[in-house]
Amino acid sequence: MITIVKSSVRSVDMDATEKLFIFIRKLMRFLEEEMGKDLMKVIYSSALDSKEHTYFLNSNRSLFLIIRSLIEEAKEQNDIGTDQSVNEISQLITQSLMGIIYHWGLNNSEQSLESLSIPLTKTIINGLKTKN
Repeated sequence: MITIVKSSVRSVDMDATEKLFIFIRKLMRFLEEEMGKDLMKVIYSSALDSKEHTYFLNSNRSLFLIIRSLIEEAKEQNDIGTDQSVNEISQLITQSLMGIIYHWGLNNSEQSLESLSIPLTKTIINGLKTKN
């Protein structure tokens, strides 16, 4: 799954923050279309109930590694204005994504996970670009 999504953001002509935006959109689309809301609810409720379930916290899982590499690339391109570390920014983005998924699971609306994620993702990326 991550390989499919990652391969779609390998364009050299694109800045890293644009790649990050596309990656997140495609990830959210994949989660909704391939996993579905019901399965995601089970996964999230299981993670909340189990003290042994640490998958979401594993910083070596593909999701974290891809986000981290895109943030590193954005920093190298000077697309990120914040002095936060790559790990701090990666964690902020990952926590935001989990929050969007959680909200989507709780919400009875027909809004897609991808469309729900777009405003927050744009806000985060725009905030990261702001020089401080």
